[in-house]
Amino acid sequence: MPRNTSEGDLPHIAIATGSSDAMECVLRKMGIADTEFTNPGGSGSISLYKENGPTIDHTTPAASTLYNNETTMAQYDEILLPCPGAPTPRPAAETANLVNYANAGGRILTSHDGYTWLYQTLPFGGTAAWDPGHNQSIASATVQVQLPPYGPPQILTDWLNLLGALANPTPPELTVKVIRHDVDSVSTDAVPWLAGSDPADGTPMVSMFSFDTPVAASNAVGRVIFDDFHVEDIVSSGATFPNECGPAAALSAQEKLFEYSMYNLDACISP
Repeated sequence: MPRNTSEGDLPHIAIATGSSDAMECVLRKMGIADTEFTNPGGSGSISLYKENGPTIDHTTPAASTLYNNETTMAQYDEILLPCPGAPTPRPAAETANLVNYANAGGRILTSHDGYTWLYQTLPFGGTAAWDPGHNQSIASATVQVQLPPYGPPQILTDWLNLLGALANPTPPELTVKVIRHDVDSVSTDAVPWLAGSDPADGTPMVSMFSFDTPVAASNAVGRVIFDDFHVEDIVSSGATFPNECGPAAALSAQEKLFEYSMYNLDACISP
């Protein structure tokens, strides 16, 4: 993976920074240079917009300037919507823009409390049996990696196993921290990545899934990934990037899964 655009191509990514899941710090840990993180219109491949999280500086625009403008959204290959720290209702105009963006080939990844972007948004909401808030505060859970997430049947489990991320290799299981139970199952239009049992009551839960867009189309061009947990293992703190990220550290198990999901998000979907 290139560190910067002088080494090779990087996708053009927008991040609406949230207060509880610093995806930008994980991208940095993956090896992307700090110079690639800029305000929109800057020279970097990754643009930060402020939802309720960190900024580049005082000129970093509000995330609403992204959500409310389809033309702005269309500039990006991917839009990352990390957890803002609480379930936040999304206006119909913003969710409609998100659906149109994905249906035109855009790629979206959201996490944890970001479920509010999906569960009441049609047709996205129809891809899962939603159970918002069934269990909002699971400190950690060991869930099973599902097969296949796309591509060769064992590519995801092989990836996680080779990187030492699996809690158990057979069946393949991953221990995830800061997780919720908002999804009981997924429809045939979606692909489960992680599934297990709620540690509080043993009921089934799907902790990560994806679907292609337009939903149920034979010629899908976009993709949405939902993680019902914080991508970042340990939540960072700080007002500005990269000061928020703290000392460099190795990727955790769930951060290694995020790295895989970023490559998957970029992949071609149909000819």
